[in-house]
Amino acid sequence: MPGLDLQPGGSAHEGQDARFSVLAGMSAETERDDESDTVRRERESFEAFLGTLTPFQQGFYRAVVESAAFGGHDSTSRPITVAGAPREMAAMVYSMDSGQALGFDAVYVGWNDETGAVVRELVRERDYISHLEARIEGGDLVVTYGTGTRRTMRLPLTGLQTAECENRLKSSDRILSDLHVAIPRAPAREPYSGIMHGMVALSTSEPQAA
Repeated sequence: MPGLDLQPGGSAHEGQDARFSVLAGMSAETERDDESDTVRRERESFEAFLGTLTPFQQGFYRAVVESAAFGGHDSTSRPITVAGAPREMAAMVYSMDSGQALGFDAVYVGWNDETGAVVRELVRERDYISHLEARIEGGDLVVTYGTGTRRTMRLPLTGLQTAECENRLKSSDRILSDLHVAIPRAPAREPYSGIMHGMVALSTSEPQAA
């Protein structure tokens, strides 16, 4: 994304022009003469999915998929609203799959602050995340997610911008995922390539407590 340098577990600022409402207005690349049927279908699916989101959610979603795209077999949840937040704030699940030996789910949160758009990766899990809730409570961001059992994270808002991602992968998977982050992505990759948008279904029922 021009003007932004978002990495999993990181954040980016680029002044007011980087706010999610502005990022939402950046349309997918127009159809080229040599665009294949597969690429065209992927692009149309991406644009149709964005059309179901609010402008803020669109910008947040674009920022996540353009920074987190992993292995060509990825899928996402719809962004959810962080309840009780003093400003627009959203969270979502990104399910990453290399198509071979590595895959994990991650929870992302995003908001606008005084300097622009911020995206944070909060946690990585080897198991599929099927439940997600997020709210502001007593000055903290409280995120409850489920991989069959319920886990809750509580992060102070004052330190959220510099919070480290909680990596719950086993050591061998951590090495592979860190290599993924270190390897530059192909510049020709589109933000909609190899991603099943909105296909991670998040349940509304509480998972069992750990």
